Parts: sequence; structure tokens; C-alpha cells
Amino acid sequence: MQVMPRLFSKKNTARHGVTLIEMLIAMTFLAIMMVVAFMQVSRYINQSRDVERKTDLEKYRIALEEYFADHGQYPPTSLMQNCGSKEIVPYLPEVYCDPLSGDPYRYVRTQNGAHYELWTTLITEGDPVIELRGCDVGCGPDDNDDGAGDYNYGISDEQVATGEGAEAGFVEPFCSSGGVRYCIAGQCSNCCPGDIYRCNSTGTACYIDYSCRE
Repeated sequence: MQVMPRLFSKKNTARHGVTLIEMLIAMTFLAIMMVVAFMQVSRYINQSRDVERKTDLEKYRIALEEYFADHGQYPPTSLMQNCGSKEIVPYLPEVYCDPLSGDPYRYVRTQNGAHYELWTTLITEGDPVIELRGCDVGCGPDDNDDGAGDYNYGISDEQVATGEGAEAGFVEPFCSSGGVRYCIAGQCSNCCPGDIYRCNSTGTACYIDYSCRE
């Protein structure tokens, strides 16, 4: 009796399908890639919104100076509160507001309208401009009364972004204790030359903050 040769065997049979462990590895890798992609997209969105915030404030800078030239004072706070309104026309097409929250930018003006500041909060972690301006622990108005400014980026009628170094109105604090210059970080300070200065985040210098006068 002739025996037919075996065409297949367990050893040479190709394996089909995937194991549960392989599926779990693939799913884990896919999840990691999705998280990384989401983080990159989120960072891009945050950076785009920060660019919009900075651009809005630069547009405000020009518009507010034009308003001052026509009226002899900066606009009252009431004109800067209604997002999307036409109350600032013709200086701006509308009142700009934060692209994420939709809230108006924080506008402060002295009572006589001679000075103003306009503040926002940048949300991109590691934006070097925040630390450069001494605003890494907060600048501007202290709306929540925690002893530190609630914002980290702003402009003022001094034609400079607030807290931007010596060229932007930084001065050395004048007071001293035991021969050491100091001021209280983030607070309005008599150490500085007048009532419109706030100490930077390290307590080593002052910058103009007209909200200190209020």
C-alpha cells in the first residue's frame, strides 16, 4: 500500500491571526500616539490663541492712542466691556475679547483718563516673554486679592508692553534694608519712584502699573 506524503504539518503551517498580547501592544501604541498628537494639537491651538491675544493688544495700542488724540483722554472702561460691540468704532471695528473665554481684556484707566493699561493672560507654557517681563508670578490688577497680579501680558500708554525690562520702564527700587535693595515681589511698592510702580516677580526691579494708583 502506497502512503501519500503529508503536504502539511504543524511545523510548516503558516500562523494566521494575532494573539491577545499583540492586540494589546498595538492598542497601547495607538493610544500613546493619539495622546502625543492631541498634546501637539493642543499646544498649537494655545499658541495660536496667544498670537491672537498679542495681536489684539497691539491693535488696541494704536486705536487707544488715536482715541486719545481726538478726545484728550483714553476711553472709559464702559466702552471696553461689551465684546463684539461697535462702541469703539471708528478706532476699531469692534471690541476685541479673549479668543478662548470670550471675556473682555482687563482694561484699567486712571480717573482722569490720562493713563491706561490693558491686560491678558497667555496660556502657552514656557512662553519666554512672560518671564522676561517679570510676570511669571503675575502682573497687573489683583482682582482676586491674593497679593499678586492676575495677568502675565499687557500694554500701557507708555508705548511699551508692561514689564518688558529696562527699555520698558523698569527701574531699580529706591528703598533699602541694611544696604540691600529690595521690594515685595508682585506688589505695588513705595520702594519704587512713585505710586504707579509694581515690583517684578523677583523683587529686584519695578515696572509701571497704573492700576497701583487706584
